[in-house]
Amino acid sequence: MSKQPKREGKYLATFGSGKQFPSNYGIYVEQSDSLLPTANFLVGSSYCLPGQEHEAHSHPDHDEIIVYQGAVGTQTVGEDEVYEVRDNDIVYIPAGIPHSIRNDTLLPLRMTIIKVNKGKVQA
Repeated sequence: MSKQPKREGKYLATFGSGKQFPSNYGIYVEQSDSLLPTANFLVGSSYCLPGQEHEAHSHPDHDEIIVYQGAVGTQTVGEDEVYEVRDNDIVYIPAGIPHSIRNDTLLPLRMTIIKVNKGKVQA
């Protein structure tokens, strides 16, 4: 006999659950800490509103992997790398490298963000 699927439990972090950080470009949510309280990585979700930009910044102590969903954006990595990112594209950002994202469409640009060695980040 199969069980009825549910939307809560120890192995599920639903979209929007977790610690949220609103910003002028959208919102960022750290989702995986409720499932895996580990210093090795963190998985979060974020979105950039239409026409908005997350200004250049860097994370000196952890790498990031970003998976883009939905809209089209412009991702800058370092001084010279500028990419058009689309649905299901993935960008790797090494620790300490400045990066920014701009949403170039009229739709929200959703991102899944994986921070590797996130426990090294100083709060």
